[in-house]
Amino acid sequence: GDIAHNPCSHVRTPKKGKGRITFLDRDQLDELMGCLNEDYELGEPFWTAVNLAVLSGLRRGEICGLRFHDVDMERKMLTVETAIGKAKGGDYPKSPKNGNSARTFPMPQQLVEVMQFRIDYVKEQYGTIDGSWFVVGESVNYMPPTNLSRLFKEFADRHSLVDHYGKEVTLHSLRHNVATLAVRSNVDIASAANMLGHTRTMMLETYAAADPAAMKLAAEKMGEAFSQEADAFLIL
Repeated sequence: GDIAHNPCSHVRTPKKGKGRITFLDRDQLDELMGCLNEDYELGEPFWTAVNLAVLSGLRRGEICGLRFHDVDMERKMLTVETAIGKAKGGDYPKSPKNGNSARTFPMPQQLVEVMQFRIDYVKEQYGTIDGSWFVVGESVNYMPPTNLSRLFKEFADRHSLVDHYGKEVTLHSLRHNVATLAVRSNVDIASAANMLGHTRTMMLETYAAADPAAMKLAAEKMGEAFSQEADAFLIL
């Protein structure tokens, strides 16, 4: 007959495992950027947004919340202090995701050049530029993050862009790619974490084992380190 209680009521379900961290091979990234430069004019909003994702790994809300006064061209620094959030009433400017997300970091030279294209584009469009204007948007109007994601999906679908695992590239894939590339290139983890708005621990836990090439490089470097420490390690 029926039992009075559920014998499984106190059993904890297993935690969902972490999915594979996606990234793009060099050829895949080259294809993406080639398609972007063919489809869009240098300096226009979507072109700028994708370059920001590729070169700095900003989250989509951070890309949409970036203003021109956050871009210091003289010092070549980028400040992330606002993101566009989503609520039932619509989108709204807010502080970035967490305490580590508000940050200032040096821009790679490629991003400096992208920002100059954007500044020149806006000046040509409006005849002027204001620090309070949104970088990815139309003057005082930001691009909603959902619109940016939709535009990127249409772009990726149009060109059948895929990642290392053959899955469709998403805007967030580009953020993962920056982190994976940083680990693979032996960029200082603390510096990379600051750029991405992560904690150092999260960077190591999430991305250190994501890229097979990075793991192979790590093994080679460990082998070199062991060889330098002692002659007792024999290569048979």
